[in-house]
Amino acid sequence: MPVLRLTLAGLLCLLLASSLRAQEVHDRQFLDEAIEAVRALGYEITWSDALVKPWMRVRETPEQPEPIEALRDALEPYGLTLERLRDGGWLVVEGELPAVMVAPDTSAPEAEPPRAEPILPLEQVVIVASRYTLYEGLSTTDQFMSGEEIRLMPHLADDSFRAFHRLPGVAANDFSAAFNLRGGAVEEVKVVLDGLELFDPYHMRTLFNPLSIVDPGIIGSAQLLSGGFTADYGNHMSGVLDITSEQPAGLPVHEVGASFVSAFARSSGAWGDSGSYLVSLRRGYLDLIADAVTGEGEELSPRYSDLFAKFSRDVSDRSTLSAQVLLAGDDTRFTDDEDGEDFGGDSQLGYAWLSLETEPNDQLLWRNMVFGGHVETSEEGSLTNLPFEFVYRSYNRDVSIYGLKSDLSWSLSDRQVWMFGARYRDLSADYDYFVDSTRQTD
Repeated sequence: MPVLRLTLAGLLCLLLASSLRAQEVHDRQFLDEAIEAVRALGYEITWSDALVKPWMRVRETPEQPEPIEALRDALEPYGLTLERLRDGGWLVVEGELPAVMVAPDTSAPEAEPPRAEPILPLEQVVIVASRYTLYEGLSTTDQFMSGEEIRLMPHLADDSFRAFHRLPGVAANDFSAAFNLRGGAVEEVKVVLDGLELFDPYHMRTLFNPLSIVDPGIIGSAQLLSGGFTADYGNHMSGVLDITSEQPAGLPVHEVGASFVSAFARSSGAWGDSGSYLVSLRRGYLDLIADAVTGEGEELSPRYSDLFAKFSRDVSDRSTLSAQVLLAGDDTRFTDDEDGEDFGGDSQLGYAWLSLETEPNDQLLWRNMVFGGHVETSEEGSLTNLPFEFVYRSYNRDVSIYGLKSDLSWSLSDRQVWMFGARYRDLSADYDYFVDSTRQTD
């Protein structure tokens, strides 16, 4: 009796297993679900949604007990079938299908020669521009990258612009904070701070722009648009670096610190009942570090500093007035007595702008700005190799910027926004260039 019971139990298990395998493909499934169910049994099946559409269903439960045969029956009403590949897998194909790498049938007197695998056409290719957001204020919950992640990113001298060097499409070197975007020149990248375009936003031009004039401690958010930007940015080919400063709130916060290349002091907080302020001051001491990297007879003295201040106040329930100032300056001098080199440069930059942001209703946002700026750059240098050569060069550039702009955003719905705007800007520049060269030849 025990032997008979064991035999009956084994037969029952075999029948049950056979029944379950047959039910892997049944009439309550979509066709793609049936394919995945057979794949889950260990069969390598390759298929494309260009052939197997989401709406296709298994019309009736196949009678075949084997999963592959059952799946072949389910595919047949739609003019599809399974073809065996040389590697042992299966491919869902159409009708008498284009040629595939078919495994030779050893049972047949003559095996078919292998044929080329089909190339399935692409239905659609979508190319879009890129937008990267690196800095987000700690008050927001939807952050692309936290402040701690930003600090851990490898970038020299705690410079805010160097954090963008590691993004796709950006090309830069270790010596300059400036970067090229999508193969364009450095000047083709527009830099915007709180709606104002910044010209020459770098310290020490004579040393290849090693640092930017924007203190990373004032940044609330920053995004890099690598093409596909809207018309309100305009006049640039490669991309846009759009920076928004912090909007302080609550009790005042005061910071004093020092990094490897600079010292800083910052203060921010609420101002009265409906205002806020943010002030940042930096002073670089690269001139103190330069003594450790220059050789005998050489002298390098780079100095730089910058100041940013913002004062905002709510003039009504729906209007905010902001006044901002950005000042930056640097001075660089290099001498080499042995080679007869002596050159230097200095620059002074200043921007001031007044902004009024009004929200007449929940659909309209109106921004108005009056701005002015001044950028002055001077370079001077000489090369002496007497009695054969003497070269002296001086260069001065003085640029003035004034203007105003107005932007209106109209939100028609959650998916549609209309934008209108106008801008007037006056740019004037004075140049003074002088070269004196004396060379003696045999």
